[in-house]
Amino acid sequence: MTGSSVAGNDTLGGDGGDLATAFSLDTDVSNGTLTFNAVGSYDYSPDANFNGTDSFTYIITDADGDTDIATVTITVTAVDDTPTATADSNTVAEDGSITGASVA
Repeated sequence: MTGSSVAGNDTLGGDGGDLATAFSLDTDVSNGTLTFNAVGSYDYSPDANFNGTDSFTYIITDADGDTDIATVTITVTAVDDTPTATADSNTVAEDGSITGASVA
């Protein structure tokens, strides 16, 4: 998930601090990698084979120093990973036997 932003859904108070001056990360994600920028944009990559929900919290600060905190929840959907078969070979002596097992 690249190029996302928290700035579009936030509103500012009416007390004179009408410009957001900063966004900062408060709590990081638990199941991936997050790059969070001071302008509110972020990039998220889930850990390999992770599916479920992950979240982070951020703080918005307006021009006169008022702050608020919000949580962003990201849902990572499962994908149907295809199996990978790997060729194998063995050698056995004449009149001998061999035992093998498939590994899952």
